[in-house]
Amino acid sequence: MRFELSSGPAIEPCTEADLVSHCQLGELPDDQLARARVILAAARQWVENRLQRQLITATWKLYLDSFAEEILRIKSKLPVSSVSTIKYYDTNDEQQTVSSALYQVDATSENQSVRIRPVSGQSWPSTYDRYNAVEITFVAGYGATRESVPLGIRHAILILAADWWTNREDVIIGTINSRIETGVEMCLQPFDWGFYA
Repeated sequence: MRFELSSGPAIEPCTEADLVSHCQLGELPDDQLARARVILAAARQWVENRLQRQLITATWKLYLDSFAEEILRIKSKLPVSSVSTIKYYDTNDEQQTVSSALYQVDATSENQSVRIRPVSGQSWPSTYDRYNAVEITFVAGYGATRESVPLGIRHAILILAADWWTNREDVIIGTINSRIETGVEMCLQPFDWGFYA
């Protein structure tokens, strides 16, 4: 199983202006604003990986080697809003598309993995013996706007980005405090369901 980003989000959940305000930095020159954008993108990626979620709407592809189970599950990149297509390589090694009338999708909860299974009386087709024989394209994310991302998640991104802004290296000399990580975890805890069933 592997994921591939097909169409990325158009915006970041937090802007450089958010970081400037959060850190009370005042007006920054263009090169520092560019650095702030990089730090915010890295913090967002860390949070997405930590929660196994997609924050701003994006299109992903999930590749499987076969239809191994009757019920397929998307356990990462939640919340999933829709499944666009399911394609597979048939026994002649030619790519085909499964009609959406032949399967059903359960994506009713952002807290659970998405389930996909054939409708009653149908079964998944046989696939060619190859890597990535099945390709599921789906749309995930809380929405297309910054405001659609829960406030706690956006605040965690800002806390993490502020720490990375202040501490540009991986070693801090002269301090024993470690409350930043705890603050980030406290913000993310309500959205953390671990590995989804």
